[in-house]
Amino acid sequence: MPKIMIIIASFAMTANVVYASSTNCMDKAAEKQLSGDFKTGFVTKCVRDECDASASEKKLDGAARTSFTKKCVADGMKPYCEEKYADNKLSDSAKAYFINKCQLASAPQKH
Repeated sequence: MPKIMIIIASFAMTANVVYASSTNCMDKAAEKQLSGDFKTGFVTKCVRDECDASASEKKLDGAARTSFTKKCVADGMKPYCEEKYADNKLSDSAKAYFINKCQLASAPQKH
């Protein structure tokens, strides 16, 4: 039961950390004038690193760390994914599909 409470509390605190890390990573990519696959790779790694650091700060490990990191990365990539597909002339449902796919592709995979 205590692990579940830790996970729930961690998810609640994730939203603010994730948004800040995502915009921070996007700003860093803009400073470096990255685009295309280089920008995607940079932002993905940056968000993952910040989520890993956040999980370490919270002293999470095992399943709690994996769950936290996966959600953190997916949430952290949302602003980047939304920006990536903002200019595409897609219907709302198609845009939502591609944004979701972008977020899931960035999330750490279980080995």
